[in-house]
Amino acid sequence: MNKTLNKVLLAVLIIMGAFYYFQNSNNDYICSDNEGEIAENQQACDKSSEAIILDALSKSYPVSVIYPENERPVLLDTVEQIEQSTYLRGQFDVLVSPAQGDSGPVYDRGTVSLNMSELALLSDNQTEMTYFAAPFVINTVGSGVFTYVGLFSYDFNTQQTTHLSSELLGNRVREEKIIIEEKSVVKDNVFVQEGVIQVTFQSYGEQQSAAEYPQKNNKVTLQLVALDPKNNENATFRAIKTELNGKNEMNDEANTCIENDNCRDNSDSPAKLN
Repeated sequence: MNKTLNKVLLAVLIIMGAFYYFQNSNNDYICSDNEGEIAENQQACDKSSEAIILDALSKSYPVSVIYPENERPVLLDTVEQIEQSTYLRGQFDVLVSPAQGDSGPVYDRGTVSLNMSELALLSDNQTEMTYFAAPFVINTVGSGVFTYVGLFSYDFNTQQTTHLSSELLGNRVREEKIIIEEKSVVKDNVFVQEGVIQVTFQSYGEQQSAAEYPQKNNKVTLQLVALDPKNNENATFRAIKTELNGKNEMNDEANTCIENDNCRDNSDSPAKLN
């Protein structure tokens, strides 16, 4: 009788010990995001969002950048390290028109390079969906080297990145930097503040030659629109102010909101999330 009871007690202790071990082991994979919500994802605990995004883009889930001039996607499937900067690169080679008579075929060829070292995280979210901005360069054969700033979303569940919007900075510009002025604020499923970023860069002055380093200082202010942490369907950004070599240029739509410091996405009331 006593032997049987001892065996039962021993079995119970073993089961309880195993349960305790696995419970504490699983806790290593649980952490809270910036809003205090539990995230069962060790990556969210150990890595920054920037590191998680770069890891996904450079390995199993490369992003396609949309070529703004023709809406053609270009897959960035190569990682390159140049000095202290990390780039994701892709190539395009598209037949524009076939050979006709004495004229040979015409191709649109070039590369796209996304500068991940200048990535600016636009949301503190570490669950569902976050957003980031980064400059990218389209180098066309003989046509120019055009720099844009792009808006992207990253889904923590699917690890997919989507290119959402672009703003052209110029041809052969240098020193692109993204400065976050205000982040979007969402309360009770309502946008109470749309975010704002500034992009600074240098371009060629009117009297400069191509052999010189660009010296003209520029700044573009972009409003972040509808950065919904659950749905990127309406997310975009738009230029509301441009400073070229210290001179201000504002589009008509932005004049009033800049002066009154109340820029919003064309609505008198806060935008509700889907």
